[in-house]
Amino acid sequence: MCTTFFGVSSTIRGQFLGDFLSTPTTYLLGWSFIDDDANAYSGFLDKSNYLTSPLPTKIGISKPIQGKIKATLNFGFAKMTKEYYPVRYKSPGYFFFYDLNFRYQVNLINSKQIRFPRNYKNSMSFWNRTAIQCHPIAGFGYSERSQSAFSKAATINFGFGGNIWLMQNKFGITFQSVAKFGIQKPILHAGSNYISHSVSFVYVRSNKMHFRRAKRLKVIKLRTRF
Repeated sequence: MCTTFFGVSSTIRGQFLGDFLSTPTTYLLGWSFIDDDANAYSGFLDKSNYLTSPLPTKIGISKPIQGKIKATLNFGFAKMTKEYYPVRYKSPGYFFFYDLNFRYQVNLINSKQIRFPRNYKNSMSFWNRTAIQCHPIAGFGYSERSQSAFSKAATINFGFGGNIWLMQNKFGITFQSVAKFGIQKPILHAGSNYISHSVSFVYVRSNKMHFRRAKRLKVIKLRTRF
């Protein structure tokens, strides 16, 4: 009885892990624009308030969880300079952030659902591969400033984003705006609050090999059980 239970449990875990690994993996590389002036919700459109860099400062990896829900793990940084916030930043330093966000994907425009006339098939070949999506975002994060009164803080994240696929479910551009609230009193006015905007290139890699391995693992577990 015990052997059967553990066999079934191992089979379920193996199947779940195999199914998770077999789903496509999305990789992100892009730029972050961080408003960290301790009053992040004012001057929203003033570009001079945002820490940024000409080089990519954000990387991420995303996996489907259930249906249209995806989980994304992000890491990014920004250089802290006195020219942005002379009162808040006393000396040069670095701002690091880590996020685990969840998003719900909504299809706005999907060219595969649009029937183009046959005469335009060749001339419209580019548009046949495009799509536009949007997604609300919620999750958790952690920020670390090398020098500040709020050097370390956990955050609750809420935001919105969108995808423009140049090749559907393969390659595209994603943009996001996420407000991050430090879990410190007072939450809505804590100096650890900040807003992060980002623009990233995304590449989707299908995991067909993992899927084959998952199927073999499932068969092996079932044979062990019986």
